[in-house]
Amino acid sequence: MLWVFRMFKVFVLVLSIFLFISCDPGDDLQNDDDILEEKPKICSGDIEIDTVEQLEELEDCNIIMGAVFFDNTELTEIVLPDLQEVRGHFIFWENPELTKISFPNLEFIGGHFLVWRNNKLVSFTMESLEEVREDFVVWDNASLETFTADKLKVIGGDFQNYDYEGVNPKLKSFSIANLETIGGSFRVKDFKMKTLSMTKLKSAGSIGLSESSELETLDFPVLVEAGISIRDLSELEFFEFPNLETGSVRVVSNCDKLKTFSLPKLKVKEKDGGGISIRDNDMLERFEIPMSENSSGISVIDNSSLKEFSIPFVENIPNLTIWRNDSLEFFSIPDLAEISRDLQITENHKLGNFDFTSLSMVGCFWISNNRHLPMEIAQELWDQVEERDGIGDPENSSIANNKD
Repeated sequence: MLWVFRMFKVFVLVLSIFLFISCDPGDDLQNDDDILEEKPKICSGDIEIDTVEQLEELEDCNIIMGAVFFDNTELTEIVLPDLQEVRGHFIFWENPELTKISFPNLEFIGGHFLVWRNNKLVSFTMESLEEVREDFVVWDNASLETFTADKLKVIGGDFQNYDYEGVNPKLKSFSIANLETIGGSFRVKDFKMKTLSMTKLKSAGSIGLSESSELETLDFPVLVEAGISIRDLSELEFFEFPNLETGSVRVVSNCDKLKTFSLPKLKVKEKDGGGISIRDNDMLERFEIPMSENSSGISVIDNSSLKEFSIPFVENIPNLTIWRNDSLEFFSIPDLAEISRDLQITENHKLGNFDFTSLSMVGCFWISNNRHLPMEIAQELWDQVEERDGIGDPENSSIANNKD
């Protein structure tokens, strides 16, 4: 057996020599180099780009620790394929010759993202962008037709496609299909598509849609929290926010074809104190807003086709104005207990009755010029309030010119 042991020792020795010779130290060095190359290149500080040469200096940057400004340059293209993060603001401001923006691997912007007055820019795509910590703003780009950010999930501030100076007049579409959260407002004006679909948006500070004559359909199926403002959507016939729980409908106005709208789950006190204003909707026949507490008031004005409405559960508001709704026959606000300032119900020529079951206190009280409202119904409401907590200023209150 001794010879077997000696042969085994020889075999181990030969194998060790073979492995030592076959291990090329250059391979290890090469692997170390590969590891070093995989580390992201970090560029520090705020950077303002004016020339092609300065842009080329950023081509290897993976992470920029500060802000990046492209302000009034003569650049025609801005392409940074290796850029992954900008920790500060990312600004494209008044670049008159800019036609192309491309950042295929950019995932994160730590400040504002602003694209403003780049008059030759037709489209841009942010294929990998997932989060913008502050505002996402696209303003007044004369030639812009489309922009896409389909992986974007979070905007910490506002999303806007216009400012008070200008819109994007040729914008036909934008795609942000996976957006879930907007910390501030979502504001769209002069939108050129027929459908606005935000199928994954769960919360926003507010949603403001205005002056979009082609918009017919709103699709926000999972939105839970937002204040809603809708103005001048002349083709919109119906809208529903089926899961909206927290917020309000602040304004619905000048929607010429709107017949009805629905917010079936809005039963939680709103956070910001905004009121409800429903006005100048020629075709609106009915609506129901389950609740809007702690608001700055309710106004229902100049809706010529409105026949009835209901705002159940609201308890305390400063003002209530129901004025010049020519077709209004009945409305119900059964849980309203206190109107701290003004109650005004005037010039609703077909109004025959209302439901104020819980009303106990009013500041000033006016019910007048409602041709079909029996005086005894108005007087019964006056007496009900007086017998409970009272009318604050009876000398400046009145019931007049209703149906005898």
